[in-house]
Amino acid sequence: MVLKMASPWKDPKTGVFYIRVRVPTDLTTMVKGQTFNIPVGDETVQAKAGEAVKASLRTRDPREAKTRFATALAALHD
Repeated sequence: MVLKMASPWKDPKTGVFYIRVRVPTDLTTMVKGQTFNIPVGDETVQAKAGEAVKASLRTRDPREAKTRFATALAALHD
């Protein structure tokens, strides 16, 4: 079995990258509906939690998406 590292998700229609982080099942009921502030580039984006937290990284550039993804993921884990 191969485990894939977390990485930005690219929307196939628009080409824009997103951060999508699945919320563990045991935490879903505690965080569902909560809003999280996620740093994306020079601004902060709000994302509502459900079974996953999803927010646009507001870029089509893969290198920039990886940088923004790492910063956003670190903010979610804090």
